[in-house]
Amino acid sequence: MQNLRRALLGLSVATLVVVGTAVGGPFEDGVAAYQRGDYAIALQSYRKAADQGDARAQNNLGAMYESGRGVPQSYTEAIRWYRLAADQGDATAQNNLGSMYSYGRGVPQNYAEAMKWFRLAADQGDAKAQHNLGVMNESGQGVPQSYTEAMRWYRLAADQGYANAQNNLGSMYIYGRGVPQNYAEAMKWYRLAADQGNARAQVNLGIMYGKGQGTPKNYAEAMKWFRLAADRGDAQGQVMLASVIAMVWACRRTIPRQSSGFASRLTKVKPLGNSISVICIARVTACPKTMSRRGSGIA
Repeated sequence: MQNLRRALLGLSVATLVVVGTAVGGPFEDGVAAYQRGDYAIALQSYRKAADQGDARAQNNLGAMYESGRGVPQSYTEAIRWYRLAADQGDATAQNNLGSMYSYGRGVPQNYAEAMKWFRLAADQGDAKAQHNLGVMNESGQGVPQSYTEAMRWYRLAADQGYANAQNNLGSMYIYGRGVPQNYAEAMKWYRLAADQGNARAQVNLGIMYGKGQGTPKNYAEAMKWFRLAADRGDAQGQVMLASVIAMVWACRRTIPRQSSGFASRLTKVKPLGNSISVICIARVTACPKTMSRRGSGIA
């Protein structure tokens, strides 16, 4: 596998506020309705709370308009509701508003405005906004590129357990960006993210096992992590897994059939960690060369 540049930007997923008070009200009714998939009632309840000035409900209305759940998708309406909440100091809405500016949804793309709103949210401890500031600093969008600043923001978010930031922090250690190259640290952060089900980290961890970076080469472990990512629908995980399996089957024809017990193992490719995976992949000198580690983009 060759080290190619990481993709910094991905799809933005709006964040909803789902924690209310113990006492029921229109916002709490909206949360309950949304979680059971009753978007019409959620919309009605959120709008009632939003009209009363509830910033959480205003943010959630913005998220519904951004995603088009329960309403026709409208980035313009999403921006309007996010801004109402953000102007009240709601960190989740500030981060969502920053993402809209970053992608140019409902407003002209404006990295400086995105940075402004991310910073307001990050200063309140919002992990997604801290991660997003890391992405902006790493890519040099709206700010001079600074790996040192990117590391600082990624670490703040990663220390809060935010998986996307943990994945990106791992990649910073892999490439030695803002820190000395350190495969052991990279593996640590990738694993923390992968154990939370982060598919990008699972692929990146598989690459490390396949290349023997920070760990002895372990092709069975590589396949395990590729499969976990593939099972989550991750396209790169699926390609990596398919490529490895293709190489396994290709090398079936080159390994002496008289090897002890080998004939009975040839069809056992799918289960993880069995002998065919180790025997065959060990004969391959390199992993698929079109694959690269991926970072997590603006969230």
